[in-house]
Amino acid sequence: MSTIAATNHPKPAVYSVGLDPDSNREITLAAEANAMGFRIEGGFEGLQPEEHHSARGCLFVGPDAAEDLPESLLTASRLSVIAVLPSCPADRASQLMRQGLYAVVTLPLQQPALVELIVDAARQSELRHARLSENVGAIQRMGQATAKELEVLDLIIAGQKNREIAETLGITVRAVEDRRYRLLRKVGVDSLPELVALATTARIARSGLSEVNREYRSGRGQSQSCIKGIEIWTMSEEHRELRICQSTYRDAESFREATVGVTFHRGEGLPGKVWEQRAPVFLKELVRPGFVRSTAAEVVRMNSAIGIPCFLRQSVEAVIVFLLDDFQETPAAFESWRIDPQSSKMHLVDGIYFNARHLEQLTPHVHFPLGVGLPGISSGDARPQAVVQIGEHPDVIRSASCFRDGIEHAVTIPLTSSGSAISDVFVLLSNDARPVFGLIQIWKVVDNHLELSFEALNGTATDLPRETPIASEGSLQERCFRQQRPLLADDEDEITLTQESATKNLQMAIVCPTTIGNRVVAVTLLGCQ
Repeated sequence: MSTIAATNHPKPAVYSVGLDPDSNREITLAAEANAMGFRIEGGFEGLQPEEHHSARGCLFVGPDAAEDLPESLLTASRLSVIAVLPSCPADRASQLMRQGLYAVVTLPLQQPALVELIVDAARQSELRHARLSENVGAIQRMGQATAKELEVLDLIIAGQKNREIAETLGITVRAVEDRRYRLLRKVGVDSLPELVALATTARIARSGLSEVNREYRSGRGQSQSCIKGIEIWTMSEEHRELRICQSTYRDAESFREATVGVTFHRGEGLPGKVWEQRAPVFLKELVRPGFVRSTAAEVVRMNSAIGIPCFLRQSVEAVIVFLLDDFQETPAAFESWRIDPQSSKMHLVDGIYFNARHLEQLTPHVHFPLGVGLPGISSGDARPQAVVQIGEHPDVIRSASCFRDGIEHAVTIPLTSSGSAISDVFVLLSNDARPVFGLIQIWKVVDNHLELSFEALNGTATDLPRETPIASEGSLQERCFRQQRPLLADDEDEITLTQESATKNLQMAIVCPTTIGNRVVAVTLLGCQ
């Protein structure tokens, strides 16, 4: 049996606590197959992160040890923890993984699967090691900031502009600019978004990710949605360019002004790239050369954007653009999924993740067969889907990662009528306490009218009345159905709702049609508070 040094071993290794000799023998063989060392520990003392900072790899624990796992091993260590149990019902396995275990396996251990599990667990451990190292670096860099510089930074994060900060602190605008400039240089970043990201990483690291996730789930510190604006770009009559059709912004009127008169040809700007690629496009940094409205975006704190195509009869008829403010501490994810012709499974094409690192790290390794998982079901059915209470949902493959990140509900929109045999799928995942879209509705077409099939308010599904609600004539949903195109609500629009409370503080609402051929089969409404 190969062993490793008790401390400070530079390579990922395999550890065992509380397992029987037969299980340890099988794990030893699998570790050796991966050229990794193996060590049996008498307990968790030598593996505690505060005492054994460099322990990386995976830790196998027996039934008794699984019940006595220190929380620090699940939240602060670099190890991927795997429970080995005689048997384990699916709900118990799900519960353990929500607590932070990487995996649960049952006896007898099988070599091929065990070898593969160790590879995946070690890879996850290295990702965690990189993240924790990044956290330490962020804390050290932000530790150079003075109290006066942090005063300015706190107000920047709170959304104040230089003049407002100056008035709040009783200093000049020049002094605000000087403090900001010194802080940028001191911590070694070039832009305000980089500075805020570094500060956020340092603060999360200081407080501990588990505390942050508990805060997300408890709803403390409510903030606005990360949606800063929504635009709909439609094709000109000659199909030569995209023009702004409708737009709505939160505290960003200057961005509206910067959009006046702007058009995009195929391949130009975010809408033009969506038109050219016929698929969602993710811009993860707006304040950069090449983004037409970069200066205006920086002024109003827009940091990233997503463009989504809307098809009709295999042609791009419109592009929806979501403009995002990633300074918010809201956990959220926006993803695009596509069928892989070689494996015939759905795989992630691209995505933007806010405060959802577990999900972001796991998702590139996940593939969904058609009919499995939210992307697979939505693509196979060619219909939008929605799920609440993701962490407890048996059909959501990524439920454990979602739970750890505080993500609790999701909605999918298949990009139908594109001409592809299998539709791409756009997926939005969010938190109940601070949802990206507080109101979600899915309407299905029945006998040439819309009937409500799903509604959720702040992540809680509505108990629909026995008599199915029907979209009223002239409502936003009904006009989307008739006009076969996405629409934004304005102050004059009627929106069909089942709860009056859903309209409270509703600042933005968009409806998106799902079409097959030349007919609308469903309408999705997303309302932002």
